[in-house]
Amino acid sequence: KGDQKKVLRRHRTAVTALAFSPDGSILVTADSEELLVWHPPTWSVVSVTARPVRQDDRDSSEGGKTTRIREVVFVEAGAAFLTLERCLRDPANQSLRLWTLPGKGAGAVGSAGQQPVPSAECFIDQEEIVALASQAEGWTVVVCSPTEVSSWACNERLGGRPGGMRRRWGVLREDVE
Repeated sequence: KGDQKKVLRRHRTAVTALAFSPDGSILVTADSEELLVWHPPTWSVVSVTARPVRQDDRDSSEGGKTTRIREVVFVEAGAAFLTLERCLRDPANQSLRLWTLPGKGAGAVGSAGQQPVPSAECFIDQEEIVALASQAEGWTVVVCSPTEVSSWACNERLGGRPGGMRRRWGVLREDVE
């Protein structure tokens, strides 16, 4: 029934990024202040999480957060996702943040306790990222800027939770030194 519409009105500021989990059981939306996890079958909000403050935000003379979540991609079905955060004043100042959803398993979606936990962050020393793609079950993300493509991976899982993030490889465009 493609003619049905649903308007979701829980954000207080403009939505800057969103992504469905590969199986469609979770929708994550982000604005300048928080992340919301939605349960699409009922369109209820499962959790609201304040976005962690970055150093750029603390240094802001404007008083508000100066970084925005620009992309959300899942790296493991509905159990983990990455956000790409970018500084508004310096688009090359960007980071990947890994989030896990504790208790994700059969029957967990749509229940309380689905609060995303930020578990790792790494800053990307690369021009402004223009595209981001993930391998849903591989804990790998590929980022693309105008001059470079690089691959990032979560470190080995520790006790079922991912460790940190590390750069696996990078390829520069041939005409770039």
